[in-house]
Amino acid sequence: MSNSDILLTWNFPTSNLKKVSPNLKWIHCISAGIEHLLPLDWMFEGLVLTNNSGVHSKKAGEYGLMSVLMLHNHIPKIVSNQKNKKFVSLFSTPIAGKTIVVVGTGNLGEAMIRLLAPLGPKIIGVNRKGGSVDGCSKVITVDKINSILPEADILYLAIPETPETKNLIS
Repeated sequence: MSNSDILLTWNFPTSNLKKVSPNLKWIHCISAGIEHLLPLDWMFEGLVLTNNSGVHSKKAGEYGLMSVLMLHNHIPKIVSNQKNKKFVSLFSTPIAGKTIVVVGTGNLGEAMIRLLAPLGPKIIGVNRKGGSVDGCSKVITVDKINSILPEADILYLAIPETPETKNLIS
């Protein structure tokens, strides 16, 4: 790495980076988040760090929708019952009219909201600024999250792990 200008990676040793890679100018992290690299006290002057924020949003939206629908429709319990040769009926209602609280309305959360909204649930977004989000009936700021949690039939988290978000929900 001593002659490298660019590093394309997910995770790497950050200690003594300037000494190990004195020519390094750009690190591109292939994930959307960089929380695994925090704190960024290893960065040195002139070094640029970029990531794949937004690149994974379409797939993350699909995965999020699948997860919400699977949980709402008891799929984990159905699979468990089948493995244990228990064939009992489990019923669920349509997701329309249910309240889904989505914490984090950035690229990943918004992608899931776009797919979920046409199914008719009441979607409440939670973000730092409280700005409107297409598909949400309302959006609140993070500091008001405890006031909205009792309304949630399903709580969906689409936030990175940062000092600001760690233990937000415990």
